[in-house]
Amino acid sequence: MYYKTIHDILELLYFGAGIGIAIFAGFGLRQIKIASDQLRLAKDIVEANKKRESVKLAAEQCRYYAEAVVPTNGKLAEECQRVQTHAFDPQKQANRPQPLFTVLDGEIKHVNWDLAILQADWLKIGDLTVEFLNKAESFAIPFAAGVADDSIGYQETAAAFCAQVSALLPAIWHLKQTQNVNYKSVLTLFCIWNNRLTADRIAPAYKGMQQLIQAVGRDKDKIKPI
Repeated sequence: MYYKTIHDILELLYFGAGIGIAIFAGFGLRQIKIASDQLRLAKDIVEANKKRESVKLAAEQCRYYAEAVVPTNGKLAEECQRVQTHAFDPQKQANRPQPLFTVLDGEIKHVNWDLAILQADWLKIGDLTVEFLNKAESFAIPFAAGVADDSIGYQETAAAFCAQVSALLPAIWHLKQTQNVNYKSVLTLFCIWNNRLTADRIAPAYKGMQQLIQAVGRDKDKIKPI
């Protein structure tokens, strides 16, 4: 009799333990899900904050470009005109092989530019040229490093930035050769944005060619045999 009573008690404890384990497991799974949701939420908050800071930095850089970089470029252009230098004039290089500069992966790879005019006039325009390039480098660093929002910077400044840098590639190459100054961020950003500008320019023509090819390929446009 005692044995049966003990057996019943142990059996009850066994089933009770099973229920307890199931409850505990369910509670544990719920806690894991809560922790996972909290981790996901924290990650989303971090990403949103990073995006917000990236956009804010891009806006600040665009303002810096308008207030500091553009005026310095204007002063340099005025000085070049005042001293009547043709140091950055590609027309003076018309007899040289094309392209005059090849820039890849943030580096000037090939140069077909005669630097004689630039070197002769460097004392006249060198200080302003370096001032502009230093400010352009300060502007480019956050974008080239990926910490400033690229889409905003591209939309607001890409066309002007790439035109200015392209015109001053002779100076960048001259400083690389004479002072080992690389302007790495300027060249990196120039490569990325200039390629994108080129792609944006040819995209409509490419789309038109695709449509023409599709139209020509239709059966109704073919000459039917007699």
